[in-house]
Amino acid sequence: MGRCNRGSRQPRVHGVQGAHGMGKHGQVLLVFSAAVSAILALQNRAGCGWVMQRARAELAEHSRRASVVVTDVDGTLMNSSNQLPTANCEALRRCVRQGVPIILATGKHRGPWVRRLLDQVADPSVQALSEWTLNAPGVFVQGLRVCDSAGQVVVANVLPASVFHACARLAEQKAWTLLAYTDSDRIISNRASPLIQAINALGEPPVEVGAVDEKTGIHKLLFLGDPSMEKAVRVEVEATIGSEASLTVAIAGMVEVLPKGICKADGVRQALKLLDADPSDVLALGDGENDVEMLREIRRCGGISAAVQNARPALKEAAEYTVASCDEAGWAEAVDRWVPHVA
Repeated sequence: MGRCNRGSRQPRVHGVQGAHGMGKHGQVLLVFSAAVSAILALQNRAGCGWVMQRARAELAEHSRRASVVVTDVDGTLMNSSNQLPTANCEALRRCVRQGVPIILATGKHRGPWVRRLLDQVADPSVQALSEWTLNAPGVFVQGLRVCDSAGQVVVANVLPASVFHACARLAEQKAWTLLAYTDSDRIISNRASPLIQAINALGEPPVEVGAVDEKTGIHKLLFLGDPSMEKAVRVEVEATIGSEASLTVAIAGMVEVLPKGICKADGVRQALKLLDADPSDVLALGDGENDVEMLREIRRCGGISAAVQNARPALKEAAEYTVASCDEAGWAEAVDRWVPHVA
Protein backbone atom coordinates (compact mmCIF):
# COMPACT_ATOMS: atom_id res chain seq x y z
CA MET A 1 0.00 0.00 0.00
CA GLY A 2 1.37 3.45 -0.92
CA ARG A 3 1.84 6.21 1.60
CA CYS A 4 -1.25 8.32 2.34
CA ASN A 5 -0.64 12.02 1.72
CA ARG A 6 -4.20 13.25 1.84
CA GLY A 7 -3.87 14.54 5.41
CA SER A 8 -0.97 16.83 4.43
CA ARG A 9 -2.84 18.53 1.57
CA GLN A 10 -5.19 21.45 2.18
CA PRO A 11 -8.41 21.18 0.17
CA ARG A 12 -8.74 23.69 -2.61
CA VAL A 13 -11.81 25.95 -2.66
CA HIS A 14 -12.43 27.60 -6.03
CA GLY A 15 -13.86 31.10 -6.62
CA VAL A 16 -13.11 32.69 -3.19
CA GLN A 17 -10.48 35.47 -3.08
CA GLY A 18 -11.08 37.02 0.35
CA ALA A 19 -13.54 39.07 2.44
CA HIS A 20 -12.31 42.55 1.49
CA GLY A 21 -14.57 44.42 -0.93
CA MET A 22 -17.27 41.77 -0.66
CA GLY A 23 -20.90 42.44 0.05
CA LYS A 24 -23.05 40.42 2.38
CA HIS A 25 -23.51 37.75 -0.22
CA GLY A 26 -19.76 37.46 -0.71
CA GLN A 27 -19.15 37.23 3.03
CA VAL A 28 -21.72 34.48 3.35
CA LEU A 29 -20.04 32.70 0.49
CA LEU A 30 -16.69 33.03 2.21
CA VAL A 31 -18.03 31.64 5.47
CA PHE A 32 -19.69 28.79 3.60
CA SER A 33 -16.48 28.05 1.73
CA ALA A 34 -14.48 28.10 4.94
CA ALA A 35 -16.92 25.62 6.48
CA VAL A 36 -16.62 23.36 3.45
CA SER A 37 -12.84 23.58 3.71
CA ALA A 38 -12.94 22.60 7.36
CA ILE A 39 -15.24 19.67 6.67
CA LEU A 40 -13.06 18.46 3.80
CA ALA A 41 -9.99 18.75 5.97
CA LEU A 42 -11.63 16.67 8.68
CA GLN A 43 -12.72 14.09 6.14
CA ASN A 44 -9.24 13.91 4.71
CA ARG A 45 -7.70 13.51 8.13
CA ALA A 46 -10.26 10.85 9.06
CA GLY A 47 -9.69 9.09 5.77
CA CYS A 48 -5.97 9.13 6.24
CA GLY A 49 -6.41 7.80 9.76
CA TRP A 50 -8.43 4.89 8.39
CA VAL A 51 -5.72 4.19 5.84
CA MET A 52 -3.06 4.36 8.53
CA GLN A 53 -5.03 1.91 10.64
CA ARG A 54 -5.18 -0.44 7.68
CA ALA A 55 -1.46 0.02 7.11
CA ARG A 56 -0.70 -0.76 10.74
CA ALA A 57 -2.94 -3.85 10.59
CA GLU A 58 -1.18 -5.09 7.46
CA LEU A 59 2.21 -4.41 9.02
CA ALA A 60 1.18 -6.42 12.10
CA GLU A 61 -0.08 -9.25 9.87
CA HIS A 62 3.17 -9.47 7.93
CA SER A 63 5.26 -9.23 11.10
CA ARG A 64 3.63 -12.41 12.50
CA ARG A 65 5.75 -15.52 12.19
CA ALA A 66 5.19 -19.27 12.44
CA SER A 67 7.76 -21.95 13.23
CA VAL A 68 5.47 -24.98 12.66
CA VAL A 69 3.10 -25.66 9.76
CA VAL A 70 -0.02 -27.81 10.18
CA THR A 71 -1.75 -28.48 6.91
CA ASP A 72 -4.65 -30.28 5.37
CA VAL A 73 -3.74 -32.15 2.17
CA ASP A 74 -6.49 -32.45 -0.47
CA GLY A 75 -7.82 -29.10 -1.62
CA THR A 76 -5.19 -27.24 0.41
CA LEU A 77 -1.65 -28.49 -0.14
CA MET A 78 -2.73 -30.39 -3.27
CA ASN A 79 -4.70 -28.76 -6.07
CA SER A 80 -8.13 -29.78 -7.32
CA SER A 81 -6.51 -32.38 -9.61
CA ASN A 82 -4.79 -34.01 -6.60
CA GLN A 83 -1.41 -32.74 -7.80
CA LEU A 84 1.23 -30.86 -5.83
CA PRO A 85 1.78 -27.43 -7.44
CA THR A 86 5.41 -26.56 -8.14
CA ALA A 87 5.28 -23.50 -5.87
CA ASN A 88 3.94 -25.60 -3.00
CA CYS A 89 6.65 -28.19 -3.55
CA GLU A 90 9.36 -25.55 -3.38
CA ALA A 91 7.81 -24.02 -0.25
CA LEU A 92 7.73 -27.48 1.37
CA ARG A 93 11.39 -28.03 0.57
CA ARG A 94 12.32 -24.64 2.00
CA CYS A 95 10.54 -25.44 5.25
CA VAL A 96 12.29 -28.79 5.59
CA ARG A 97 15.70 -27.30 4.84
CA GLN A 98 15.10 -24.62 7.48
CA GLY A 99 13.96 -27.18 10.05
CA VAL A 100 10.32 -26.04 10.08
CA PRO A 101 8.15 -29.07 11.01
CA ILE A 102 5.38 -29.88 8.53
CA ILE A 103 2.50 -31.77 10.15
CA LEU A 104 0.29 -33.36 7.52
CA ALA A 105 -3.22 -33.40 9.01
CA THR A 106 -5.63 -35.24 6.74
CA GLY A 107 -8.87 -37.14 6.73
CA LYS A 108 -7.24 -39.79 4.56
CA HIS A 109 -5.74 -43.11 5.58
CA ARG A 110 -2.04 -43.79 5.33
CA GLY A 111 -1.68 -44.94 1.73
CA PRO A 112 0.11 -44.56 -1.61
CA TRP A 113 -0.54 -40.81 -1.64
CA VAL A 114 1.98 -40.33 1.18
CA ARG A 115 4.79 -42.02 -0.72
CA ARG A 116 4.01 -40.06 -3.89
CA LEU A 117 4.07 -36.79 -1.98
CA LEU A 118 7.30 -37.58 -0.13
CA ASP A 119 8.99 -38.73 -3.34
CA GLN A 120 8.00 -35.54 -5.11
CA VAL A 121 9.36 -33.32 -2.34
CA ALA A 122 12.58 -35.30 -1.84
CA ASP A 123 15.87 -34.04 -3.28
CA PRO A 124 19.50 -34.40 -2.11
CA SER A 125 18.86 -31.89 0.70
CA VAL A 126 15.37 -33.06 1.67
CA GLN A 127 14.75 -36.59 2.94
CA ALA A 128 11.66 -37.91 4.69
CA LEU A 129 12.00 -39.26 8.22
CA SER A 130 9.77 -42.27 7.50
CA GLU A 131 7.49 -43.78 4.88
CA TRP A 132 4.54 -41.93 6.48
CA THR A 133 6.04 -38.64 7.65
CA LEU A 134 8.09 -35.82 6.17
CA ASN A 135 9.89 -34.16 9.09
CA ALA A 136 7.25 -34.19 11.84
CA PRO A 137 4.44 -36.32 13.28
CA GLY A 138 1.52 -37.14 10.99
CA VAL A 139 -2.22 -36.88 11.63
CA PHE A 140 -4.42 -39.26 9.63
CA VAL A 141 -8.08 -40.33 9.38
CA GLN A 142 -9.43 -37.05 10.84
CA GLY A 143 -7.07 -37.17 13.82
CA LEU A 144 -8.04 -40.71 14.80
CA ARG A 145 -4.61 -42.10 13.88
CA VAL A 146 -1.45 -40.21 14.82
CA CYS A 147 2.12 -41.20 13.99
CA ASP A 148 5.28 -39.87 15.57
CA SER A 149 8.04 -38.45 13.38
CA ALA A 150 9.42 -41.97 12.84
CA GLY A 151 6.09 -43.15 11.47
CA GLN A 152 5.09 -45.24 14.52
CA VAL A 153 1.41 -45.15 15.50
CA VAL A 154 0.99 -43.49 18.89
CA VAL A 155 -2.78 -42.74 18.81
CA ALA A 156 -5.50 -44.98 17.36
CA ASN A 157 -9.14 -44.20 18.19
CA VAL A 158 -11.95 -46.44 16.92
CA LEU A 159 -15.74 -46.29 16.67
CA PRO A 160 -18.03 -48.27 18.98
CA ALA A 161 -19.26 -51.46 17.32
CA SER A 162 -22.85 -50.30 17.84
CA VAL A 163 -22.28 -47.29 15.58
CA PHE A 164 -20.81 -49.46 12.85
CA HIS A 165 -23.74 -51.89 12.95
CA ALA A 166 -26.32 -49.09 12.91
CA CYS A 167 -24.68 -47.41 9.93
CA ALA A 168 -24.27 -50.75 8.12
CA ARG A 169 -28.02 -51.43 8.49
CA LEU A 170 -28.85 -47.93 7.21
CA ALA A 171 -26.57 -48.37 4.20
CA GLU A 172 -28.20 -51.69 3.38
CA GLN A 173 -31.72 -50.26 3.66
CA LYS A 174 -30.91 -47.26 1.47
CA ALA A 175 -28.58 -49.09 -0.94
CA TRP A 176 -25.83 -46.60 -0.06
CA THR A 177 -22.11 -47.19 -0.36
CA LEU A 178 -20.43 -47.34 3.06
CA LEU A 179 -16.67 -47.45 3.54
CA ALA A 180 -14.96 -48.61 6.73
CA TYR A 181 -11.49 -47.20 7.48
CA THR A 182 -9.90 -49.92 9.59
CA ASP A 183 -7.05 -49.86 12.09
CA SER A 184 -4.97 -51.98 9.71
CA ASP A 185 -4.66 -49.29 7.01
CA ARG A 186 -7.42 -50.88 4.92
CA ILE A 187 -10.62 -49.43 3.45
CA ILE A 188 -13.49 -51.90 3.06
CA SER A 189 -16.69 -51.13 1.12
CA ASN A 190 -20.04 -52.82 1.65
CA ARG A 191 -20.71 -52.87 -2.09
CA ALA A 192 -19.13 -52.31 -5.49
CA SER A 193 -19.76 -48.81 -6.82
CA PRO A 194 -18.29 -46.55 -9.51
CA LEU A 195 -18.06 -43.86 -6.83
CA ILE A 196 -15.19 -45.80 -5.25
CA GLN A 197 -12.94 -44.52 -8.01
CA ALA A 198 -13.11 -41.08 -6.39
CA ILE A 199 -11.48 -42.54 -3.27
CA ASN A 200 -8.82 -44.44 -5.18
CA ALA A 201 -8.00 -41.27 -7.13
CA LEU A 202 -7.03 -39.60 -3.85
CA GLY A 203 -4.23 -42.11 -3.35
CA GLU A 204 -5.99 -43.91 -0.51
CA PRO A 205 -5.29 -47.62 0.09
CA PRO A 206 -7.16 -49.49 -2.68
CA VAL A 207 -10.77 -49.96 -1.61
CA GLU A 208 -11.73 -53.60 -1.04
CA VAL A 209 -15.29 -54.89 -1.33
CA GLY A 210 -16.34 -57.32 1.37
CA ALA A 211 -17.43 -57.87 4.94
CA VAL A 212 -15.73 -56.30 7.94
CA ASP A 213 -14.43 -58.79 10.49
CA GLU A 214 -16.02 -58.36 13.92
CA LYS A 215 -12.58 -58.11 15.52
CA THR A 216 -11.44 -55.31 13.22
CA GLY A 217 -11.18 -51.85 14.72
CA ILE A 218 -12.79 -49.12 12.63
CA HIS A 219 -11.50 -45.56 12.81
CA LYS A 220 -14.28 -43.98 10.79
CA LEU A 221 -17.11 -44.71 8.37
CA LEU A 222 -17.73 -42.82 5.16
CA PHE A 223 -21.04 -42.68 3.29
CA LEU A 224 -19.99 -42.23 -0.31
CA GLY A 225 -22.51 -40.46 -2.51
CA ASP A 226 -23.15 -37.73 -5.00
CA PRO A 227 -22.73 -34.17 -3.63
CA SER A 228 -26.43 -33.53 -4.32
CA MET A 229 -27.27 -36.25 -1.76
CA GLU A 230 -25.05 -34.92 1.02
CA LYS A 231 -27.72 -33.07 3.01
CA ALA A 232 -30.24 -35.92 2.85
CA VAL A 233 -27.62 -38.51 3.82
CA ARG A 234 -26.49 -36.40 6.73
CA VAL A 235 -30.01 -36.05 8.08
CA GLU A 236 -30.58 -39.82 7.91
CA VAL A 237 -27.24 -40.66 9.51
CA GLU A 238 -27.73 -38.16 12.33
CA ALA A 239 -31.13 -39.68 13.07
CA THR A 240 -29.57 -43.15 13.10
CA ILE A 241 -26.54 -42.60 15.33
CA GLY A 242 -27.97 -39.95 17.64
CA SER A 243 -25.33 -38.75 20.07
CA GLU A 244 -23.13 -41.83 19.81
CA ALA A 245 -20.81 -40.36 17.16
CA SER A 246 -19.90 -37.15 15.30
CA LEU A 247 -20.29 -36.23 11.64
CA THR A 248 -18.11 -34.19 9.33
CA VAL A 249 -17.52 -33.59 5.62
CA ALA A 250 -14.11 -33.17 4.02
CA ILE A 251 -15.16 -33.58 0.38
CA ALA A 252 -18.63 -32.79 -0.96
CA GLY A 253 -20.88 -35.83 -0.96
CA MET A 254 -18.77 -37.81 1.53
CA VAL A 255 -20.41 -37.85 4.97
CA GLU A 256 -18.04 -39.19 7.61
CA VAL A 257 -18.87 -40.79 10.97
CA LEU A 258 -16.26 -40.33 13.70
CA PRO A 259 -15.96 -41.33 17.35
CA LYS A 260 -17.89 -38.85 19.47
CA GLY A 261 -15.94 -35.73 20.41
CA ILE A 262 -12.80 -36.58 18.45
CA CYS A 263 -11.70 -34.60 15.40
CA LYS A 264 -8.64 -33.52 13.46
CA ALA A 265 -7.89 -30.85 16.07
CA ASP A 266 -7.35 -33.57 18.69
CA GLY A 267 -4.82 -35.31 16.48
CA VAL A 268 -3.01 -32.04 15.85
CA ARG A 269 -2.90 -31.40 19.59
CA GLN A 270 -1.19 -34.77 20.07
CA ALA A 271 1.26 -34.10 17.24
CA LEU A 272 2.24 -30.74 18.74
CA LYS A 273 2.85 -32.42 22.10
CA LEU A 274 5.20 -34.86 20.40
CA LEU A 275 7.11 -31.89 18.99
CA ASP A 276 6.92 -29.97 22.27
CA ALA A 277 5.55 -27.12 20.15
CA ASP A 278 3.12 -24.41 21.18
CA PRO A 279 -0.05 -23.76 19.12
CA SER A 280 0.80 -20.04 19.16
CA ASP A 281 3.77 -20.83 16.89
CA VAL A 282 1.65 -22.64 14.30
CA LEU A 283 0.46 -21.72 10.83
CA ALA A 284 -2.60 -23.91 10.14
CA LEU A 285 -4.16 -24.26 6.69
CA GLY A 286 -7.26 -26.04 5.44
CA ASP A 287 -10.29 -26.05 3.17
CA GLY A 288 -12.98 -28.36 4.56
CA GLU A 289 -15.56 -28.57 7.30
CA ASN A 290 -13.28 -31.11 8.97
CA ASP A 291 -10.65 -28.38 9.39
CA VAL A 292 -12.89 -25.96 11.28
CA GLU A 293 -12.02 -27.13 14.80
CA MET A 294 -8.32 -27.29 13.92
CA LEU A 295 -8.19 -23.71 12.69
CA ARG A 296 -10.33 -22.45 15.55
CA GLU A 297 -8.00 -24.08 18.06
CA ILE A 298 -4.88 -22.58 16.50
CA ARG A 299 -6.48 -19.15 16.24
CA ARG A 300 -7.75 -19.30 19.83
CA CYS A 301 -4.22 -20.07 21.02
CA GLY A 302 -2.69 -17.15 19.14
CA GLY A 303 -1.41 -19.00 16.09
CA ILE A 304 -2.08 -18.14 12.45
CA SER A 305 -5.07 -19.74 10.73
CA ALA A 306 -5.63 -19.46 6.98
CA ALA A 307 -8.24 -20.88 4.62
CA VAL A 308 -7.62 -21.30 0.92
CA GLN A 309 -10.03 -19.44 -1.34
CA ASN A 310 -11.81 -22.65 -2.35
CA ALA A 311 -12.62 -23.49 1.29
CA ARG A 312 -16.12 -24.10 2.58
CA PRO A 313 -17.81 -20.97 3.98
CA ALA A 314 -17.71 -22.35 7.54
CA LEU A 315 -13.93 -22.64 7.38
CA LYS A 316 -13.48 -19.14 6.00
CA GLU A 317 -15.45 -17.87 8.98
CA ALA A 318 -13.23 -19.83 11.37
CA ALA A 319 -9.97 -18.72 9.76
CA GLU A 320 -8.27 -15.42 10.47
CA TYR A 321 -7.00 -15.07 6.90
CA THR A 322 -7.87 -16.25 3.41
CA VAL A 323 -5.22 -16.93 0.79
CA ALA A 324 -5.40 -17.91 -2.90
CA SER A 325 -7.10 -21.14 -3.92
CA CYS A 326 -5.44 -24.56 -4.04
CA ASP A 327 -5.21 -24.16 -7.82
CA GLU A 328 -3.35 -20.87 -7.41
CA ALA A 329 -0.74 -22.11 -4.91
CA GLY A 330 -2.40 -20.43 -1.94
CA TRP A 331 -0.45 -22.79 0.33
CA ALA A 332 2.86 -21.40 -0.91
CA GLU A 333 1.49 -17.87 -0.55
CA ALA A 334 0.74 -18.48 3.13
CA VAL A 335 4.09 -20.11 3.86
CA ASP A 336 5.99 -17.33 2.10
CA ARG A 337 4.03 -14.74 4.08
CA TRP A 338 4.29 -16.23 7.56
CA VAL A 339 7.25 -18.63 7.66
CA PRO A 340 10.50 -16.61 7.74
CA HIS A 341 13.08 -17.14 5.04
CA VAL A 342 16.47 -18.05 6.45
CA ALA A 343 19.48 -17.24 4.29
